Amino acid sequence: MAYAYEINMCHSESLMTRAIKFQFIVWTILSVLVALGAFVYELSSPVVSVPLKLIPNEITNVTVFRLLPDTLNLSLSFSREKGQRRVELGEYTTTGDWQKTSALNFPNPGEPVKLLIRRGASEVIYEAMPAGSYGNTIGRTLVPFVDDGNSNSFIWPPSIDSGIKLQAGSEEIRVSVVSVGKRIEGEQVTLLFKPPVTFKSYDPNYKWIWWFSLWPMYVLLLVIFGFVLFWKSRPRNA
Repeated sequence: MAYAYEINMCHSESLMTRAIKFQFIVWTILSVLVALGAFVYELSSPVVSVPLKLIPNEITNVTVFRLLPDTLNLSLSFSREKGQRRVELGEYTTTGDWQKTSALNFPNPGEPVKLLIRRGASEVIYEAMPAGSYGNTIGRTLVPFVDDGNSNSFIWPPSIDSGIKLQAGSEEIRVSVVSVGKRIEGEQVTLLFKPPVTFKSYDPNYKWIWWFSLWPMYVLLLVIFGFVLFWKSRPRNA
């Protein structure tokens, strides 16, 4: 009886050892996957910023890297004193129903800003929408310019095909100031090249990468899982 009991115990321990080894393999694979995913996400999510003086014919160049093809997403960041509204930058208040007109109409679109963006043989004029974000700075989103004869109107949503397309890899972008309103002419601003994936949004090509924006949570779960495995695999006294 004692001999049979020892055999059963050895068999059970062998099965448990194999199960723990399998779980360690799974844990290792998941750890590598999360590490690679976090690296890809962090590589794809930084904002590229470049200073720009709002003077007609002002030119600046910037190199932008993309892991996958993407449509250029731009905005301008203006300086702001605490609590300042800066009405010359426009107010994001619309009139009418854009779903019926396919356009946003702003009573105060703000001082106009138009930039010519060139990538290789491709070039598109972008215009600034009214101020839409307030923090330490004031943000104005840039969209492809559509000459509809109404400076208060912006086609919405912008056509994906109308913007500059970026290919995978590093690309040189040339930015030229086409025109700027008198009240903000000469102002130093920051041009932001927004990333294709963030926690709040993503380009369709980056949908799968978005899941790795949660990588800190995955790391925490893996640490807990690993701790349990090490605890289960510790030597036991007879």
